[in-house]
Amino acid sequence: MSEEAPGIPRSLIAALVLGTVATRIAFGPFTVDDAFITFRYSENIVNGLGFVYNVNERVLGTSTPLFALLLSAASLVTSRLDWAALAISSTADVVTVLCMMSIVQRGVGPTAAVLSAILFIFWPQTVANSASGMETPLYNALILLAFWWATRERPIALGLTLAALLLCRPDGAAAAGIAGMLALSVDWKKGLASGAIGLGLFVPWVVFAWRSFGTPIPNSLAAKAASHQGYDRWLSLQNFVDYFGHGPHALLSALAVAGAGWVLLRGTRTLKVWLGWWVIYAAAFILNNALTHYRWYLVPLLPLYFVAIAAAVDRALVWIDGLLHWRSPRSRAGIQWLLFVVCALVLMQRVVAQKKYQRQIASGREALYQVTARQLAARDPRCTVAATEIGAIGYSYPGRILDLVGLVSPEAIGKPQAQVTVQSDAHWLVTYDTHFAPSPEFSSAFRELSATRVTDDRNLIVYERTGGGPCTGPLRK
Repeated sequence: MSEEAPGIPRSLIAALVLGTVATRIAFGPFTVDDAFITFRYSENIVNGLGFVYNVNERVLGTSTPLFALLLSAASLVTSRLDWAALAISSTADVVTVLCMMSIVQRGVGPTAAVLSAILFIFWPQTVANSASGMETPLYNALILLAFWWATRERPIALGLTLAALLLCRPDGAAAAGIAGMLALSVDWKKGLASGAIGLGLFVPWVVFAWRSFGTPIPNSLAAKAASHQGYDRWLSLQNFVDYFGHGPHALLSALAVAGAGWVLLRGTRTLKVWLGWWVIYAAAFILNNALTHYRWYLVPLLPLYFVAIAAAVDRALVWIDGLLHWRSPRSRAGIQWLLFVVCALVLMQRVVAQKKYQRQIASGREALYQVTARQLAARDPRCTVAATEIGAIGYSYPGRILDLVGLVSPEAIGKPQAQVTVQSDAHWLVTYDTHFAPSPEFSSAFRELSATRVTDDRNLIVYERTGGGPCTGPLRK
């Protein structure tokens, strides 16, 4: 991967790497609420409290133990986990870009390799995702790295990557399995060695998780599955179609379909396997109705989406070249560079608009949650806070958090939120009024303490238990 891909100047590769990092640093961290859950796990690990969200509560509520451990290591150097997460994500995006260019250059050509890299580097959602504090950029990089190593007969490197995929996210098992099969098709002995190394490195985590949590399966999976039951069965399919078929995406998706068809017929084995994974991933998330409010699950689909678009454009340029019979290499190069520059400039303009949008969202969500958490902590940090979104408020509050969705509170899964709150030891409840429906029993046990207008149709409400006694819960360090 460090070697220059034939046909792509080293200076251009260096410029694309620099552009990847510079764009993400300029965008800055805009940590989304769910990322703060992993942040809290990471800080508790470093502070000697264990792999826990709440003190003395052994629940695996994060689905990305690898990212939690990486952030724990980073927290030994800096207290700004948002910037640490951005650094990890930016590095991961560089790996994604280099692997993508290597795979596409060999499978399609240098023009498609550069164009797909530009789309990935400057696409607003991939930039915002790197700033989100989520594990998705790392997940993308590991998938591409696994496919890249699989054809290079390097069992140790592939085995390490497969183990990392399994630890990064539960659905990483599908990508790891497909990459393993690709390696087996190249050299079955080395493929088996890679699989053995990957599983061997993953087993210690399984043993630890079983002893610590009673299961290696994240509790968040059961919680999200339960929360999906109230949604339209076809909501994920609708969101998938809306995302890839809305506005400018409609034209791009038409190009992607054409490019995917070319990959299927004429592409290299690696590209075909990657396309197969793409279909399996998309189908699994749609059938499990997992593309509801968690749009970051669409991000792993984008790299190959860009590759397919670039492949279609590349084939179109080849056809035009043959039709016009350009004899001057400068003419072809000029068209290619014009395409690259225009694409980058248009997308950079959209990145600026995306940053403004992210700032508006954060001011009414993560920033407001954190301010509220500090206000409650100033009153009594030993009290339990119930919440319908536990990320930012849980990261900023030192006491126990009751998660009404159930990500870190198994007792709440599948039960009415008002009932769970009343029957718990929660002293406060923090929620958007759009996320919680008070019951008569709840209204008799809690009173509204404050209401903050977020938008014209949404308020952040803080409820307080009436007649509650003093709180004595344990605190995080």
